[in-house]
Amino acid sequence: MFAVGHMALAYLISKASAKALHVNPNIPAILVLSIIPDVDILFGVEGFHRGPMHSIVVSLLLFLPLFAVYRKKAIPYFLALASHALIGDLLIGGDLQLLWPISTQRISLYPYLPTIGIFSPVNVGIELVLFTTATLVMFRA
Repeated sequence: MFAVGHMALAYLISKASAKALHVNPNIPAILVLSIIPDVDILFGVEGFHRGPMHSIVVSLLLFLPLFAVYRKKAIPYFLALASHALIGDLLIGGDLQLLWPISTQRISLYPYLPTIGIFSPVNVGIELVLFTTATLVMFRA
């Protein structure tokens, strides 16, 4: 996914979870967290993208202190971060080290689903729907 898709997806998931939990999240923080895993692109190391920075284990470990301190208020932020790998990148491209450091095996849905490339009309359509929905929800809020 492109950054706009990750941000829109995280916004919608965080907004829904915040409403259910009766918390008021910081939207700019949600948007930043949604794209943090892609900082690994800046390292420029071959094969590093979608590695440790996309690990749900790492995300959970980073959030354990936040869960201890902020309890349910931390959930929308965790979901924003986790949605990047678990929904966005797993569906569009896959090939993630979701369980690093427990396992370095790369996980993909593509043995089971047809490949959706980042520039494919399917991905562009998904991101357009996510962006439009997120924009409408923002205007309504």
